[in-house]
Amino acid sequence: MMNIRICFLVAISVRVISGTGCEDGWIPYAGNCYHFSHDMESWIEAEGMCLHLGGHLVEINSRSENTFLQGWVDMLNTHFWAGATDLNVRGDWVWVTSKTHLSNTFSLWAPGEPNNLNGWEEHCLMLWTHVGWNDMKCSEHLNYICEAYGKP
Repeated sequence: MMNIRICFLVAISVRVISGTGCEDGWIPYAGNCYHFSHDMESWIEAEGMCLHLGGHLVEINSRSENTFLQGWVDMLNTHFWAGATDLNVRGDWVWVTSKTHLSNTFSLWAPGEPNNLNGWEEHCLMLWTHVGWNDMKCSEHLNYICEAYGKP
């Protein structure tokens, strides 16, 4: 008779909250927590990943928050998705989580942006290394920044 051993692999997700109020792997800033991804996804997949991680694609609400985020983007030397789009109405950029129109809040597009370069359908916001905000095709695979509220 043959002995058959069955092994079960149990995966347990443990969320560790550091003294900063952010989970491990997240960076605190001004009461919020930020996760700079290591993987690359389309814009919609990136939003799904952020939701899975307990946050959403980042919404940039002030110059100081933008300076903090752009500093990380430049240091990491890669482009990242952020949480705004004009998919619903071309030219009307909206933060997807708060539904706030960028025309009614802080925005800091790179010179000449948004521009739908070469006639491409660029409807999703990305942070461009050493440049700033840019519109990009939502199907492109980029890293992404998730944002979550810090926990006390």
